[in-house]
Amino acid sequence: MEPAWATEPSLSRGGLSGVLDVPDADAAPLGAGAVGLELRVSKPQGMPFRVSPALALGFGLGYRLELGLSLREGGDRGDPDPQPVLVGAELKFHVVDASGLRPGLAVALGADRLNHLIVPTGKLLASTEQFGRLRLLAQGGFELYGPERRFGPTLGLAAVVSLRNDVEVQGQVLYGFSDTNVGGGLRWRYSMFGSVALSFNYLLVAQQPTVSLAFQFGSRTVFKPDQPPEAPKPAASTSTDTPDAGEVVFLDERPRFRQRVKPVVVPTESGGRHLQYGPYVPPPPEEPEKPAAAAPPPPVDAGVADAGGAPRGRAPKPAPTTGVDGGSSGA
Repeated sequence: MEPAWATEPSLSRGGLSGVLDVPDADAAPLGAGAVGLELRVSKPQGMPFRVSPALALGFGLGYRLELGLSLREGGDRGDPDPQPVLVGAELKFHVVDASGLRPGLAVALGADRLNHLIVPTGKLLASTEQFGRLRLLAQGGFELYGPERRFGPTLGLAAVVSLRNDVEVQGQVLYGFSDTNVGGGLRWRYSMFGSVALSFNYLLVAQQPTVSLAFQFGSRTVFKPDQPPEAPKPAASTSTDTPDAGEVVFLDERPRFRQRVKPVVVPTESGGRHLQYGPYVPPPPEEPEKPAAAAPPPPVDAGVADAGGAPRGRAPKPAPTTGVDGGSSGA
């Protein structure tokens, strides 16, 4: 299961992904990171109010490993007084994913107060998937206190109830060798990469109440080389036809354009082009008919005689006349 803060940053105060002071069993993927800034106002018994900052950092190392770093100025179980700046570190290994009613499991080893009197810690973490609006977290482990490394058990239980998609109520009970921490809070996710939380904690032995305002920011990652995404399975073909040799066969469900469009060439390059279904072109307008011109007279041929015996184009000669005396007279 992908950790919640890979998409919605949620860090415990120790730097590991979790709720308040209780880590969960998830591990951030490689490249994911989150940072939490907290401002605490506490009232130790018999002392004035104190304002102290706290910082938490979480990193996904890949291969089911997650690193958490913390920096605080007192305010936790067994912290010395006056309160120095204390550094802590934890490394978590994710063992089993949560599935249904089976919780996820993880193991965390670390050390608190690295710059003061080191307290080695070990934890077995468990967390469930979200059932409706409820998610549960639990831890059990040990702490080694003091120069004598006194062994002390630790037990913790936390619950998250989602009021809306972006608002949740958190609560916890954390028992340790030095004190018992009871607390709760209200968390609002203003974006998929950031949240604001207002919480309250009370140390039973020290009788110290603490009110804190926390801001958390996280980066989402999709690069998981240790968990490569599964390749999509090809869809079962329902056709009984056997594809021909060289035919392209598509096995996925993605629609594809399988018709091949022939290139358009100039008609003169590949012969005449069939224009039966070509674009419509209106016929040219008809011109009005012109009157037929009179036929020219046939040409006159000088070598052909007319009916009178004279050639065409010449006047016929008058016939000779006969006189009284019987002679003929010319013209």
